[in-house]
Amino acid sequence: MAIIDKLNNANALNLASSWTGGVFPGVADLARWNFNAVNTVSTGLIAGGTNGLSVGAIQITSTQAGITTITSGTAGPITLNGY
Repeated sequence: MAIIDKLNNANALNLASSWTGGVFPGVADLARWNFNAVNTVSTGLIAGGTNGLSVGAIQITSTQAGITTITSGTAGPITLNGY
């Protein structure tokens, strides 16, 4: 299990440029949003595919005020595999 931090950008979640270290999280990893965005960060789930996203867990530690919404749109399901 690894903790993989989402970078503060609007890149699709299946792109290496979306994650610290250039690696997106896998089925046994924790995908963590650990930043305080100055503006709303709109992130598309998957670029050019419909496979969805499978991770061990999602953690949002940002203290930014407001509502956090995570959706998959038409890109397939978001699967949490347990952690």
